[in-house]
Amino acid sequence: MTFCGALYHLTYWDTFNLNGLAFISLADIIKSSFYPVFTILFTVVYNLTIQNLILPSNEDPKSTTQIRKGVTNVTLLIIYLTSVFLVAIIIYLTKYKAPDNLMWFGLLNALFPSIFLINNDFLKGQFTSERTRRFAIDLIVFIPVVAFYTGKYKSQLIYQNLQYKYSINAHIDKTIIRSTSSDTLKFIGNTEKHFVFTDLKNEKVLFIKSDNIDTLTLYDKK
Repeated sequence: MTFCGALYHLTYWDTFNLNGLAFISLADIIKSSFYPVFTILFTVVYNLTIQNLILPSNEDPKSTTQIRKGVTNVTLLIIYLTSVFLVAIIIYLTKYKAPDNLMWFGLLNALFPSIFLINNDFLKGQFTSERTRRFAIDLIVFIPVVAFYTGKYKSQLIYQNLQYKYSINAHIDKTIIRSTSSDTLKFIGNTEKHFVFTDLKNEKVLFIKSDNIDTLTLYDKK
């Protein structure tokens, strides 16, 4: 979970050309590690549903129903590459550049590795229940993938000026006002010791120590 929290910060701050691990603390990483846990539920349910449709199951050993043969690794790879290619083509043709595109690639990059591991008997000796094994693999695969794409998705919303909080310079120390020509500063995020802002063009990033700000008023972009 600590690794996933660090992965979230790396992808989030990388959008603004910052090394997130250079200025955040362990407490910041631990706090952000809980986010993927709460966002993982829908994707895990989705993945389990897809898996049950295309993978064989021995959940009920007493069942006399003939078990379906799972897809081969070569077939799975072809389906994955084809899916990624089609999604990329659709996005290119529609000129749709919204961060929502990342969710499609995130689902593909979590779904197929998970199916691959299940299809190749990963953790077979550790779990007697097929359903429990699939769920464990889903967690192993999906949590870091969700951490990665969530960090990129949230940062792109701010970077593309689609959804963000902002502060008028009048609410910030005068020495900081002189460091940028922008009238409005976008709020990127905060750590235990700093508030981080950028201008609307993402040309300059400002680190403001929290003890330099008495009162900070943030507004939601309408």
